[in-house]
Amino acid sequence: MTDHALRLLRQDRRLAELAAFPFDFDLDRAAHGHVEEVRLASGGPLEMVAGDDTGGTYFACADGSVLYADSEGAAGLIGSSVDEALEW
Repeated sequence: MTDHALRLLRQDRRLAELAAFPFDFDLDRAAHGHVEEVRLASGGPLEMVAGDDTGGTYFACADGSVLYADSEGAAGLIGSSVDEALEW
């Protein structure tokens, strides 16, 4: 993973706490996994990087893009990188 923002969040607990609240990008929630299995149609790998307080999960795809999957089964790409995804 080469995303600058993700590296910073993983290295600085204070920044990670700020991302978790109030921005709801919680690295600690990735450890809990997603409610159900999430996979790409291509079979490519996904890395859980964060979660939110509604049960949604942020995944980094092999090409660096970010997939968000909600707890109801919907999913979609939200950025070409973690940096870009966190900008919105």
